[in-house]
This record gives sequence, C-alpha cells and structure tokens, in this order.
Amino acid sequence: MYKNRRFMIIPTSEIFSIDFSEVFEEEDSLRYSLDKSKTIIKWEGDLPDCLISNLHLNKQVLTYSEITSIIAGDEWSELTEVAKKEWFE
Repeated sequence: MYKNRRFMIIPTSEIFSIDFSEVFEEEDSLRYSLDKSKTIIKWEGDLPDCLISNLHLNKQVLTYSEITSIIAGDEWSELTEVAKKEWFE
C-alpha cells in the first residue's frame, strides 16, 4: 500500500517553507502532533524541493509503515476513554 508515498515529520515552525503545490497537503489539512509542535508532510516520488531544506534539521524520509507506527504512539494519538477502560481495567 502506498509503495511510492513518502512522509516527513517537520517542526510546525517550518510550515512556512512548504510549497503546498509539491505535496499532498494543504495548510489547513495538516496533521499535528498532540502538542502541535510537529506536522507530517507527504508526497510521492522524489523529495520535493521545498523539503530539501528540512534535511538540515536531520529529518528523515519515512515509508508508510514507518509513519503509521509513529502516529500510533503517544505523541500523535490519545487513548479515548473507552480505550483507556479496555487497556487499564
């Protein structure tokens, strides 16, 4: 699934550097970490020019399976009250 799709997590302070015509997002549809300090950018094929500058921030290009594992973590997802009951009771 999404064999050619790639992802990068960037600080929200770097959103200004994104050319949204080169990626699959629009600024108003970005997914943010729970603390709003990071966001995910996705594209297919070669690394978009607008993301090359983010490589100096030691950001890595992630695959679909890598990003789904990351966003399942505490930094990106909250357990709902129902899930908390199921996990902790």
